[in-house]
Amino acid sequence: MKQFFYTLSAFLLITACAIQPAKAQFQYINPLPGSKYHNPETGIILRNGNQVQEASLHHPGLFKITGDINGDYSYDVKLVEDRKTIIITPRIKFAEGENVTIVVGEGLVTTYGLPIHGASFSFNIHAPRSEAVKKEIADELRNIYDEELKSGNHQKGIPENDFAFQPSLLDGLPAITILKDSFPSEGQIFGDDFNLFQPDNCHYWIIQNNGDSVFGRFDTVSFNNFDLNNNGYMTVYNKHDSSYIMIDSSFNKVGAFFMGNGYYADVHEFRIYPDKKRYMISYAPQIIDMTVYNPNYDTAAIVNGLVLQEIDSDNNVIFEWSSWDHFGLFDANHINFQTHNIDAVHCNSVERDFDGNILISSRHLSEVTKINRTTGDIMWRMGGNENEFTFINDADKISWQHDVRRLPNGNITLFDNGNYHIPHRSYAKEYQVDEVNKIATLVFSYTRKYNNQYVISNAMGATQRLPNGNTFIGWGMVEGTGFPSMTEVDPAGNVVWEMKFNNSALTCYRARKYLWEPCNVIDPSSFITDSITTNSAQLTWDNNSKVSEFILQYKKCSAANWIDVLSAISPYHLTGLQTDSCYNWRVISICNVYGDTIYSATQTFITDFATTSILSYEKFDFDIYPNPATKMLIVNFNAAFSAEIEMTITNFIGVNVMQEKFLAHEGSNHIEVTLPSLTPGIYSLQLNSATGILSKKLVLK
Repeated sequence: MKQFFYTLSAFLLITACAIQPAKAQFQYINPLPGSKYHNPETGIILRNGNQVQEASLHHPGLFKITGDINGDYSYDVKLVEDRKTIIITPRIKFAEGENVTIVVGEGLVTTYGLPIHGASFSFNIHAPRSEAVKKEIADELRNIYDEELKSGNHQKGIPENDFAFQPSLLDGLPAITILKDSFPSEGQIFGDDFNLFQPDNCHYWIIQNNGDSVFGRFDTVSFNNFDLNNNGYMTVYNKHDSSYIMIDSSFNKVGAFFMGNGYYADVHEFRIYPDKKRYMISYAPQIIDMTVYNPNYDTAAIVNGLVLQEIDSDNNVIFEWSSWDHFGLFDANHINFQTHNIDAVHCNSVERDFDGNILISSRHLSEVTKINRTTGDIMWRMGGNENEFTFINDADKISWQHDVRRLPNGNITLFDNGNYHIPHRSYAKEYQVDEVNKIATLVFSYTRKYNNQYVISNAMGATQRLPNGNTFIGWGMVEGTGFPSMTEVDPAGNVVWEMKFNNSALTCYRARKYLWEPCNVIDPSSFITDSITTNSAQLTWDNNSKVSEFILQYKKCSAANWIDVLSAISPYHLTGLQTDSCYNWRVISICNVYGDTIYSATQTFITDFATTSILSYEKFDFDIYPNPATKMLIVNFNAAFSAEIEMTITNFIGVNVMQEKFLAHEGSNHIEVTLPSLTPGIYSLQLNSATGILSKKLVLK
């Protein structure tokens, strides 16, 4: 009996050591241990912080997932690209209202050979929802967008009105007036607009400073938040399936992006970066009994929170953050908690910070929050009821703001709608942020006075610092009529560009200005065909920094199929052609992020007639430079086929002062000649072949 007691005690001790609190073994866990309000489709994310030996993931019985309703769950497990993040995906959905327990056993090992000990944690799936409740939640999301964007949010399953921008539809522009155009920054303005009173009247467009159209399309509010994203591609929100669509520079749809774990993407923000990682948000409404806080509140209020996801290029959710785990319900300010529908957070921007952490703007908290991407913890909170910062030069602080962005100098810009400033004024602001001592110093502020009245924005809006130091401001939903919709100011606050919609019922959620270099735009004038011979031609075109590779295609004009030349570099010497024949050629640009392909316009040329002459003036009059020359001379000429050429330089009395032979190749030739010490004066340079002579006057100085 005593031996059994010792054995049992040892087993319990070993088990207690092995199964430790999850946070002791993993720096990031989702769902957060003890959290609630998760979707039945949720997956599990574990990150220790060290790279993991993939083989150790498949240790028998390593993971155990148990629900108090459905019992044990089978699952799939994978190690994602960073080799640190483990994704566990149950093969069937969890039950609504279920408490789920995850047990991680012994066997996980880092690439250094160190063990990751066992852990255990639990979380809860949101309460069961009737079809009536599900419809009510969907209606609440539609109401949010109807109030702010005049657009409904639709759930997956509704047929997608597939997106296909047509660049020919340049009449799809709203009526605008350029109020000022006085040496603004270079670039194009990207925007969309919608009518506050006619929801089916909307446009998406790109214009030049002078108002000329680059692109424009009329739409019936199927899409919102048209922007040029961080990866160089245009993106737009599709309300039909709660996705974001990616568009290349030829206005073709090249991708569609959804959230994971059962969430539907919100229209307010989508950021995607060159590394193909993306950030998406959902308002994640829950049914909350508010009478636990006040007996006069609703017993089943619909309260909107926030779920933020980072998703990799393989569509794995590798980071998820929920306001339900980190914000208090009453952190919101100027919100009526007695109503049935409560929009408690209203996130409207997400920014990946330079240190890899995440900045978010929550309008209904009047707060900028920095989230630790490694752990999911809040690093600091600036503004609102839970403000941790001392504001310098800004007694008003921020109120119901939009569009928080980090500048290269480390400062932060935002658009302060100022709904609860007294008096109500809207500002473009820039803060110098001391994150250690938590001091926010206002270093730039601009509010627009137009016709002796301040431009006031009740919702939406954007602030953008341009490369030349100017600030581009989209005023969003402007109160009143006749006011500008967008303004660009220089660092001193002087207006250098301004535009308004002629119809004051139109508004733009977020306007931007970019010096846009589309992947497909290669200057048409740069396509040159020269040095044409009987069987060759030299093809030239401009490069583009967003192109990773060019494919040259050519064919006889009468042929159906193209011949590909992979990884072609301009200029390209095309050989093996037929005499006196018509040829087409074009270039395919392979864009360097997603590999989408753009075709140039087709070029045409005709090869020469057959000739017995090596050298000819007809297609290429040979050239020498510099002329006058001193010590060095460059001779350019064209040869119909490879042959020996003799170059001679003679003085004015016909005496050869230099003679040199070389082998000319078919097509364009470029010869560098070192000149002997000669008396300054006029000479003759001749190219002699078996079939002819070309000559040029040469001046030496």
